[in-house]
Amino acid sequence: MSEHTTRYNLRNLSKEPCASPGDFHTDTGLHSLRDPDPEPEGKSTFQLLVDDAVISGILDHAYSDTTNEIIGHLGGTYDKQRNVARCTHICPIQRYVKELKKDSVEGDDIDQVEAKNMFEQQEVAVLGWYHSHPRIKPFPSAKDLQMQQDFQKQVEHSVGIICSTWFSSNRQAPRNKSKHSCYVNIFRVAEGPPLEAVKVAWNVGSEPCLRPGAHTAMERVIQVALKEAEQTRQWFIEDCRDRRSAQVFVNAEYEAFLIRVLREDVTQHGQAIRQDISTIAAHNLSLRSELRELEAKCKDLGVDTEQDVGPMSPISAPAARSSSVGTMASLSG
Repeated sequence: MSEHTTRYNLRNLSKEPCASPGDFHTDTGLHSLRDPDPEPEGKSTFQLLVDDAVISGILDHAYSDTTNEIIGHLGGTYDKQRNVARCTHICPIQRYVKELKKDSVEGDDIDQVEAKNMFEQQEVAVLGWYHSHPRIKPFPSAKDLQMQQDFQKQVEHSVGIICSTWFSSNRQAPRNKSKHSCYVNIFRVAEGPPLEAVKVAWNVGSEPCLRPGAHTAMERVIQVALKEAEQTRQWFIEDCRDRRSAQVFVNAEYEAFLIRVLREDVTQHGQAIRQDISTIAAHNLSLRSELRELEAKCKDLGVDTEQDVGPMSPISAPAARSSSVGTMASLSG
């Protein structure tokens, strides 16, 4: 497994003892990762390339809940000839709020179907899943191994990513402690019995975090959080259906939560986005002016601007981007 200790503070913690194999309903111990078996002659070892945007998206999602595990699906491509997979997309999945447990997580069935459809629209395939381990080490439990096995039965080259958040060697450390570590492990399973966790060799790609489509995952994290908040409200309302005053209190708390989101998040970020859009628009005006002057000089010299500058017209490139900026402006307004 590749280690990225400088940038992401990822470490190999495989010295931890492996739990005894057992039924995933009762075995909550964590399983260490072993090296993969040698590939047949002529076949390369399986490797994974993870885009920067995927790591950023998983971290954003994982830190949205300091107590319970979060879950999502991975999307990307697979080069069978080179035996290399590339993870380029994530899709956060809504959880069953009533069934939240500190040591496990279940994703909503409808959301999982929507994730597959979203990946198809983006012309990528399902590549596995990810989840978090708040305050515990990034090793799979017996249930995690079984879930990964289910993924591999559907997609042979799928992987599982575990993001350990708020981890500290001091178990009594507060959740908001500034000095804590975040670890990531990526694993597959070797068929048993018993099932065994296998390391995946992986590296972080150089694609920019704000590549096209990365904002979709960010929006999805917010959407999932809001849906889970509404699900929580409905659960509390059902629990106190015979107590009108309690229902009023629940609704008031939920209303206050939505107002805080609207005022502190949407309004604040909307202002920042509008300012960024104005800055970008002003920059584009300046660039267009400079490009027109360059085209005029090249024309006087008899130089082919398309050959020197590139296949895309220097005027049409910023203009094409302005349409997306206009869409963002209408959304933020």
